[in-house]
Amino acid sequence: MSRHPPHPGAAVGREPPPRPARRGAPPLLLVVHDPALRARLARLADREGLCARVLGGADEALAALGGARFLALLVEHAPPRLDGVSLLEEAARRGILPPALLLTEQGDVASAVRAIRAGALDYLEAPFSDSQILRQLRPLRAAQCPDADLRP
Repeated sequence: MSRHPPHPGAAVGREPPPRPARRGAPPLLLVVHDPALRARLARLADREGLCARVLGGADEALAALGGARFLALLVEHAPPRLDGVSLLEEAARRGILPPALLLTEQGDVASAVRAIRAGALDYLEAPFSDSQILRQLRPLRAAQCPDADLRP
């Protein structure tokens, strides 16, 4: 039994079996300040057979994006030192922005518009479900890894 509280979209009392990791799939880059959300996203990636690189700040993320390829960037709206929207804008300006999802507790229209204009695929306001995230990630994974098992 999980010690973590259930979140929207989770099946209480059971978790799906982990999917086998696929060689050649670039990792997810998770830039999340909130420890509970960071852990949840890392578990979700693991269940999907994806590797995840977890960072807590935007400066680290920009350095990582400049030196490696990622399947996607999942970024929280307010990491320390640079908010998530500004991170997207700076990565886009440098030409290093992978497909990105912006996750936020307190969304507003102006931030959503800035995020989409910067190149975000979607702007998800809490509470969001794992299935909402997977609807964005699975097509990216399928494009990069055509042999991947992507059954829901």
